[in-house]
Amino acid sequence: VPQCLNITIIINTVLLLFCLSGNRSEPPTHFGWCNLFPRTLDASCVSLGRYWKRQVHVVMASWPAKEEESERVTQRLLDNANTMSSVKKRLLAQAAAFLEQQDAGVSPEVEESRGSDAAWQLLKALKVQAGTSVELARVDLQLELLRPSQKQSAPASEEQPSRFKWKTSLDEKFEVDFAVAQPRHNIFDIKWATELKGVHRSDAGSEGVYFVGCQEGVFVVKGSRNLGAEAFASFLAIRLGLDTPNFRVITTKAAEGAAMMASFREVDALGLSYTSLGSQTHLLLKDFVRGESLSKMNESQLVAIFGTPGYFTETGKARLEELGHLLLLDVLCNNGDRFPLIWDNRGNPGNVMFRRTAGEVVAIDNSVVSLDKTSAPDVYEAYLAKAAELVATLREHTSNGTEHPRFHLVRDKFIEFCNFDYLEAGSVAVQLGFLNALKQLKATNFSQEELQQWTDALSTFQPTLVGLHLVSPQFVFDVYSACVGESDDC
Repeated sequence: VPQCLNITIIINTVLLLFCLSGNRSEPPTHFGWCNLFPRTLDASCVSLGRYWKRQVHVVMASWPAKEEESERVTQRLLDNANTMSSVKKRLLAQAAAFLEQQDAGVSPEVEESRGSDAAWQLLKALKVQAGTSVELARVDLQLELLRPSQKQSAPASEEQPSRFKWKTSLDEKFEVDFAVAQPRHNIFDIKWATELKGVHRSDAGSEGVYFVGCQEGVFVVKGSRNLGAEAFASFLAIRLGLDTPNFRVITTKAAEGAAMMASFREVDALGLSYTSLGSQTHLLLKDFVRGESLSKMNESQLVAIFGTPGYFTETGKARLEELGHLLLLDVLCNNGDRFPLIWDNRGNPGNVMFRRTAGEVVAIDNSVVSLDKTSAPDVYEAYLAKAAELVATLREHTSNGTEHPRFHLVRDKFIEFCNFDYLEAGSVAVQLGFLNALKQLKATNFSQEELQQWTDALSTFQPTLVGLHLVSPQFVFDVYSACVGESDDC
């Protein structure tokens, strides 16, 4: 700036000399062109020169102060950057310390809850009993029955950000490409410090559902206010032979939970994951399912799964029977957040999922809402009577090949959500699956003691799992007993 002012002063000085040195009567030959200037220009030039002289004195007087202020601002920014760098280094050091303690077998300050291993071992035992494994095979995308919808391209205005906008960490948003994403082969031995690539928040889930990308695939981390109830209901889903994602319960303040939170801070530039999940005492780690929820499916996709209504394929009949298993699960658990079978609600198609591989029904977002026999005996008995009446009339309708009125409500939801009607024959297949699942439970000596073992395994967590108060083995078994009744058909 001072150099520019000096040049300006020189130019104005030369201009003044040209104007003032000329004689109006006999101008010098070499300055004769100055006669073209009016007399007012001389005065204007003089005023201009005085103005710039004042400006130069003002600027030069304030220049040291401005330079000093600039140095102070620069130093303050450097101090802030150093502070952030030290925080980042401290978090990395904490995560590394936790991992070293785990590898060396040293007990950390907060020990891992015994319930985490107990629940995982219980899940593996139930999977083996159901004839499945916790290890996931890589999915062949070319053989999938359902193809994901193509991702719409963004408008040109969004594809090309403004060249005047500075790039920040908020622009580096990690997103999972669900069209090609593969599930991680297992969720047990995750290397939190080195394996994570990014975190993608789901549009669903009020407590926070995140798809975590890593080197070996994708898995899900979920927060829940009813985590204990969801884990218990998922055990029962596996027991019923339903396709249920593997899951683990992680204590956020324990060793693995702390390492997970530290990794989220590193890979999540937006900070959504660790701010929403870090405040919860426990989290669910679940398998990523390559599937489609009923809320996003259309008629052609359901035809691919079940077949043409009235002419169902053998695979389609199996899928309808799996739907019946899912309805039995909800009746035993008093879960009305799926279909309005014996509840007066609209239903939630987002909690009904089909795998893309062969359209298998997947039990997701399960829950149990046990009723209290002591505080509300009338409500308790009324629900048992409703369940018993449903099954008693269901046997009659199914044996006659007719549709039960309550199962017609489920069929209506497929029409409402997807414009797909599997007709009365489809309802009869669903009813048959419901009764077969009930019969299978009885044949495998389903008991209240087994349900109590599941509850005991979930009760070993410290602190106590949220939502575990909703679980009552006695209630679930009483509902089962009311459904079975004294008939040998089940």
